[in-house]
Amino acid sequence: MAIAAAAPVHRWAVSLPCGAPRRRDLRWLYQRIVKRIVATYMRLFHDITVRYHPDIPRGSAYIAVMSHTSNLDMPALLAVDPYDPPTTMVIKQEWTRMPLVGFLFDYWGAIAVSRRGNDIASLRSIRRLLATGRGLCVAPGGTRNRDGRLGPLSPVLIRVILGTDVPVFPAVIVGTRECMPPGAKLPRPGKIHVETGAAIDLTRFRGRGKLGDAEIAEAALAIRDAISTLLPDYMKPLPDTPVLGRYLAVDGVTSRA
Repeated sequence: MAIAAAAPVHRWAVSLPCGAPRRRDLRWLYQRIVKRIVATYMRLFHDITVRYHPDIPRGSAYIAVMSHTSNLDMPALLAVDPYDPPTTMVIKQEWTRMPLVGFLFDYWGAIAVSRRGNDIASLRSIRRLLATGRGLCVAPGGTRNRDGRLGPLSPVLIRVILGTDVPVFPAVIVGTRECMPPGAKLPRPGKIHVETGAAIDLTRFRGRGKLGDAEIAEAALAIRDAISTLLPDYMKPLPDTPVLGRYLAVDGVTSRA
C-alpha cells in the first residue's frame, strides 16, 4: 500500500478543527460517547490503525472520498475521524429505516441519499452542510463493491463534488470486507487499517457551469486514481472496469446506476 512519507501510524483519532465552530451541547456529548464506544470496539476487536496524510485539510470544509466494501466501513471511519465537529456521513436511505441504526445516524447528522441519485433534497442538504464549514465523507461508488475492488463511480456524486469549492481527499479502508463481507450478519475479528491521501486537484473542473459527460468521466478518473493509489493490489479496479456506471432515467432525473 502506498503511504505518505513521514506520516505516523495512529491507533487513535487526532483532533483537528474543520471550518465549523466547535460546540459543547447535548448532541456533541452524544457524539463523543458514541465515538468512544465505537473506537474502543474497533481497537479491541480489529486492532484498527490509521495514517493521516500530513496535508489533511484543517480549518475548512472538506470532502473525503472513500472506498466502500463493507458495512464496517462507516464505523471504522467514525472511530478514526480526526475532526471536531465530526465528519458527516452520506448513507443510503435504507439505513434510515432500521429502528436503532436509523435513529443513531439521524442524530449524528448523517445525510441519506437515494442510490438512484434522484433525491434533490439530499443533494441540497449536502451543499448546505459544506457551507457551514463541516466536512463530508462520500463513497463515490454509491454502494459497496461486492468483489472487494474499487468499481465504477456515480456521476451524480461526482457532479455534487465538483459543484463545491472545498478540498477533496481520498480515504481508504482495508480489512473491513474480510471482517464483515457482504451478506454477513455479524463481524468477525481481524485487523483494519485506514489511510488518507493528499488533496485531489480538481480545479480544472470547477467554476465552469454544466459539465459534459466526458468531463465528468475525466474528473471521476482523477478521483478513482487518487483512491486506487492508496489501495493494495487486490482492491484496485480491474483494467476493464468502467470509470462511470450505466445511465438510468428516474422520475425525470438522469443519473446512473
